[in-house]
Amino acid sequence: MHRLLDCRPLAIGHRGAAALAPENTLQAIAAGVEAGADLVEVDVVALADGTIVLHHARGPARENGFRPSRPERLRLAELRRVVPELATLDEALAFLRERSPQTGIHLDVKKPGYESELAHVIRRHRLPTSVIVSSCSAASLRRLGRLEPGLTLARTYPCDRLGLVGRSPLRPAAAGGAALARRLLPLRVESLLRAARARVACLHHSVVSPAVVSRCHAQGVAVLAWTVNDERTLKRVLGAGVDGVVMDDPRLLRGTLAP
Repeated sequence: MHRLLDCRPLAIGHRGAAALAPENTLQAIAAGVEAGADLVEVDVVALADGTIVLHHARGPARENGFRPSRPERLRLAELRRVVPELATLDEALAFLRERSPQTGIHLDVKKPGYESELAHVIRRHRLPTSVIVSSCSAASLRRLGRLEPGLTLARTYPCDRLGLVGRSPLRPAAAGGAALARRLLPLRVESLLRAARARVACLHHSVVSPAVVSRCHAQGVAVLAWTVNDERTLKRVLGAGVDGVVMDDPRLLRGTLAP
């Protein structure tokens, strides 16, 4: 059985704690720690110079209006001239190791192709047992598993690269697709996990059901639900038996579980 299955439901701060501080920054990570997150989730991409940074191309624009959609074409010095608060993964891991070593980190890999660089950074900080790495790409996860066998690998589903789930005009269509995916996922989830050699299923809350959680648990696989920001959805995924919840404000879980 995966060790996550022995824990209470985990509170995972989305992009650090996006409701409490600018997302994917050291400030957001600090806010997530302060809010009681068991893990903080951040998005990671590689720049042209090989530096791994915390970044999500679909996130809200910075205050200065700069939001590069292709950061892999830029270097750290170029980005920092316009986004000085940009954090590297080295800085994030060092921050947690020094300030809150009990807090884990969940790295969401946005694109395949920089697995070696990512594994090198993780190895340098000697934190493989407290790191979860998630991705839509089965090949990327398999490669990371070979490079750093101690990593906990999580298969993300569905792969919403275009951000359709969060776009208001498209939500009805997305909801219809999610309902179908929710019915079919219990039949597919084992093959999705096996293809990635993953021991965690990282599922959008709309496709979470008691049936898929039960199927995962029968295989010793933990289930994380993303991204949950209201009490009704939180109670539904907790009722389905998930092992952790990714939230913009980790305090939501603590408040819901309080007697």
